[in-house]
Amino acid sequence: MKKVYVALCLLISGVASAQMVEDSISMSAGYQNQVWYDFETGTQTEVAKGDYELSFGVESGFSSSIRFNHSAGALLWTYPNGTVADWSTVETNGLSTWEKNYDSPTNWYQGAFDKADPTNQFDLGWGQYDMTTHQVMGDSIYIVKLPNGAYKKLIIESLISGVYTIKYANLDGSSELTNTLAKSAFSNKFFGYFSLTNNEVLDLEPAKDQWDVWFGQYMDLAPTLYNVTGALTNPNHLTNEQIGISDPSTYTDFSQGTYEAERNVIGYDWKTFTGMAFAVTSDVVYFIEKENGDIWKWVPTRFDGSATGKAVFAKQKMSSASLSEMANVQLEIFPNPVITNLVVNASERIQEIKVYSITGAQAQVEVAIENHNAQLAMGNLPAGTYWLEIVTENGNFAKKVIKN
Repeated sequence: MKKVYVALCLLISGVASAQMVEDSISMSAGYQNQVWYDFETGTQTEVAKGDYELSFGVESGFSSSIRFNHSAGALLWTYPNGTVADWSTVETNGLSTWEKNYDSPTNWYQGAFDKADPTNQFDLGWGQYDMTTHQVMGDSIYIVKLPNGAYKKLIIESLISGVYTIKYANLDGSSELTNTLAKSAFSNKFFGYFSLTNNEVLDLEPAKDQWDVWFGQYMDLAPTLYNVTGALTNPNHLTNEQIGISDPSTYTDFSQGTYEAERNVIGYDWKTFTGMAFAVTSDVVYFIEKENGDIWKWVPTRFDGSATGKAVFAKQKMSSASLSEMANVQLEIFPNPVITNLVVNASERIQEIKVYSITGAQAQVEVAIENHNAQLAMGNLPAGTYWLEIVTENGNFAKKVIKN
């Protein structure tokens, strides 16, 4: 069952009079490209899916998620026979029986490297967080099969002062390389990218506020984990899927349904392969709420399959929702993901903060507020996605937080 975020308070200001506009993207033949798409401008940013294997969370504060790109055929395993102390003696007997690591289909911030021990609040999966130094030190070895068939052993050695350190080598220890990826090199981005094949740091995605939907191949439940082709929404967006709409082209009621925080609400199942071609679901409408409050309608109309990788759709800007409007207030929230204590800094005086689970239920959290700053004790909350309703002198705001 999909988790849902019941909008804290969608204040509808009326439906825009603009008409639907048709547009399309192409992932190229064989789905060789990934595409970031911006509703407002129609801008498309294309990247070859095999350009990178790793993507690192680079948002300000304590973002530490690390994702793995399977779309070009790369594979990832956690080494089960030792820790980083066993780097020189790694062997892969029984590899075919090891469980592979995959990114979460639903959450951008639960990557293949983030499989933590739920009983240890300081375990981030790939490393251990130190409350005193605020550093993460890697404690796990990984085995990687690259798209070219080569095998590597890999350690994320550390995250210190916003800089990730990566070490990898051939399985026998030869050709060992170390590189770093600094968050500061990726201003206003969600992720920074790294190619193990080329030992190269890459800046690939558009700025956070310059894309809405990503198109490409990713792992999802279909019904078991499978490399599917579909659409994922921006981490700061909410998506409302409405099914059973008799005429999607004229339907405009974005106040119905629920707005979900999961990235794959659009996903892959808006189309079905009939044996000869793809048929697009004819009774579905998606409404996407952006962080700035804009709401866009998105309706898929055609999918050409692997011959061209082309998806055709109609879009329409609908309205705004007041809770998300930023009204020139600057907010800083860290660490995110959070383990125990969350800090909120604002350019305006903070009056109140409430925490909601992804189901819309208010969570019981101790909140200490002092003028422009607040601290939330979130250590006792279950891991998952939460929403903050932040009340300031200059408006109310919603911010998403990941609890590890």
